[in-house]
Amino acid sequence: MESSIGNLFASVTSVYNRAISELPTPAAESVEDAAEMKDFFVLGEFFDAMKARERREREEGITWWSYRSGFSEMRPYGFTSDTGWGCMLRCSQMLLSTMLLRHRTSTSLDSLLTLFADVPGKDHPFGIHGMCKAGLGRDKFPGEWFGPREGCYVIQDLVREGKVGKGVEVIVVGEGCIFVDSVIKEMEKEERGGERESEKPPPPPPMMISDEHDPLYNPPPDMEGEKEWEKSLLLLVPLRLGVNGIDGRYRKNIVEAFSLSSCVGMMGGTPRHAIYFYGVDG
Repeated sequence: MESSIGNLFASVTSVYNRAISELPTPAAESVEDAAEMKDFFVLGEFFDAMKARERREREEGITWWSYRSGFSEMRPYGFTSDTGWGCMLRCSQMLLSTMLLRHRTSTSLDSLLTLFADVPGKDHPFGIHGMCKAGLGRDKFPGEWFGPREGCYVIQDLVREGKVGKGVEVIVVGEGCIFVDSVIKEMEKEERGGERESEKPPPPPPMMISDEHDPLYNPPPDMEGEKEWEKSLLLLVPLRLGVNGIDGRYRKNIVEAFSLSSCVGMMGGTPRHAIYFYGVDG
């Protein structure tokens, strides 16, 4: 089994490095060259046009997961490949691994990435087999396309099963509206019994939508008696930002989100064409 996993990582690394080497390397040897480039935010880090090489180095450090074939059969469904239907689950792997890599402490890189190996079993909860198993609880079956919302809940369900220990909490926000007090209560809970705040039906959204309801522009006041959190929070907010593409009205908000140091990216796209977004030109 260890040999199989080692071969998997070697294969992924080889394909990734080859793909990167075939991409044109940005160069900013002069001010004129830099003028042809753009400023970028990459997962909360800002890179101006003169730091194109540094940006590429940062991009090369992002984990990359894609379709695979030839993995152990998903019984009783018979799948040995997720080509054509597993793209959103692969995007979910990239977003989750980005978060875990950022917050890992004593866990080695190899041990963490082993969790994502496409091998059935409890030692690899975030591989394609584990994610499809979690999808069954959301009425999604292997071979069906998962949307971004289902991807968020798969991540939440797997992490809440204790697959990465007790140091991480995942909350999926319903109705696209963040209720800060509910999030704080969830994070400060000492007991896991009873109904979670995030599972209760959210209250109706405000009738008037304006910047005053946006926590980026109007941060909530510190709550009296707020406790220090003992774990990291991955807050997932499923939203529809357009029909056939991202509506231009949301560009400012998207740039603002990617400028946050806590940003771990976005996942979206269209059916059978999912995309993990890790940056935006500023």
